[in-house]
This record gives sequence, C-alpha cells and structure tokens, in this order.
Amino acid sequence: MSLPLWRMVNSVVPPDSVASEVASEVAGADAGAATGTEAGEDAAGPPRTHVSLATALRIPVVVLVIIAFFAYCALESTVILWAATYLVGDRGVDAATAAAFASLFLIGITGGRFLAGFFADRVGDRALIRGGFVMVGVGVVMLALPLAVLVALGLVMSERLGRVVDAAR
Repeated sequence: MSLPLWRMVNSVVPPDSVASEVASEVAGADAGAATGTEAGEDAAGPPRTHVSLATALRIPVVVLVIIAFFAYCALESTVILWAATYLVGDRGVDAATAAAFASLFLIGITGGRFLAGFFADRVGDRALIRGGFVMVGVGVVMLALPLAVLVALGLVMSERLGRVVDAAR
C-alpha cells in the first residue's frame, strides 16, 4: 500500500554502464520467484526492479545525493543543537526567548517538510532547490547583522506583508 502520489513519479533509469547489470540482477530474481508479486511485480502497478547497494553506488549521482544528504543532516543538527546557545551566548538574547526561537525553528522544519512536496509540485524541483539555497544565503547574511538591524528588517517586512495581505482582500 502506498500513497497515490508516489505512482506519479517517473522511474529512474540508470546509465547504460549500470543498466545491463541491473537487468541481470532482476532476471536472476525473477527466475527463482514463486509468484508475480515476489518477482518484484506490484499487484497495483508495473513490475519494479531492485538495485543492490553496490550497483546503486556505481551510479555517480547517487554518491552526490548521499553527500548532499549528509551535509544537510549535519547542518540541521548543528542548528537544532546550538541555536539557543548561540542566541544566548553571542547575541545576548534571554534564555527563554532563545529556547522559544529554537522551538520555532523545529516547528518550521516540520511544517516545511509537510508542505515541500505540494509546493514542489507547483513550482518544480529546481525552483524549490534554488529558492532554498537563496533562503540559506539570506539566513547566513542575517546572522552577520546586528540584532537591532534584524528587528528593524523584521518590522519592515511584516509591514510590507500586511500591505500585501490587505491588498489581496
């Protein structure tokens, strides 16, 4: 059982150098299977192939995705673990306020994960990734700014957002 949206994804075709090896692995798995569903065929859809870890690691893009995922997890864990400490120690924010901001970060991450798939369907994967890089860059620049400038920038942005919402009504 799976979400219906998962069936909308195009299957990934490995490079020609790996395709013949994948085909031989699938043929070997199909030969010993007792039923159609055990042979990699889903009862609700087209036959599926299984690629071993060694075969997948020979696809150059897979290694890059693993490295990018590791870097993302390292960055996210660092922010989760050190955000409150950084705000209290370097920015002079009250401990309770820093903890609240760290909690808001976690709420934002959770909400973003729920909404990212639907948003990516509307704007496309590349636009979503590029927008994410831009937002990370803006965040890094904002960390370098003094707290007073950030408060003023937040007030200006909230006032502009209020105008946009009012105009939309």
